[in-house]
Amino acid sequence: MKSMGKTQKFMATSAMMALLLSSISARAATLNSNGSATDVQSKINSAANGDVILLPSAGSFTWTTSVSLPSTKWVTLDGNGSRVTLGASGYLKINAHPTGNNRVTAFTFIRGGSTDPYNGPVKINDDSGMAGIRLDHCTFDAGGTSNTLLDIGGTGPGVMDHCSFIGLNFAQEFIHVTGWGPGSTTGWTKDTGDSLAGSGKIF
Repeated sequence: MKSMGKTQKFMATSAMMALLLSSISARAATLNSNGSATDVQSKINSAANGDVILLPSAGSFTWTTSVSLPSTKWVTLDGNGSRVTLGASGYLKINAHPTGNNRVTAFTFIRGGSTDPYNGPVKINDDSGMAGIRLDHCTFDAGGTSNTLLDIGGTGPGVMDHCSFIGLNFAQEFIHVTGWGPGSTTGWTKDTGDSLAGSGKIF
């Protein structure tokens, strides 16, 4: 049997790669939501790994109930340029998945009323051992309040990029990271176990 040359092997490998990528793309679906908290959560619940939940373009919504991306699946929540006001009972919680990345993109989040200034309307739960999350191309609007906008818990990896924070008061803690308490340097000096705040593994 005649062996394949380098060109033939390259073409065969390329064909297999293209087939694999196309099969992955074919499995991913876009689930269009009407933008309400109830409908967004319903779409998240019915989504499969890799699916995209898409809000209406440049919509405006108020969430009075919570929306959660669970740790049991990894999806993309795409705001599509929408503005979402999050009140005392309406918040977004992003949980990390063990093998895939939950992603939230293209939102403007506006802080509504809340009784807890340290309980940000967007919450991240990113425990160690998880694959991490991505939060990108979002704007966080404090509306002139002195409350936090983003509450990060856990010691897992993650990335936040192309995000803006506006409407802030002076000397405002707009990102609250759960730590080891005042005066402790544990999170800034270790790179092992649950002490990752001083390392490249921090969100």
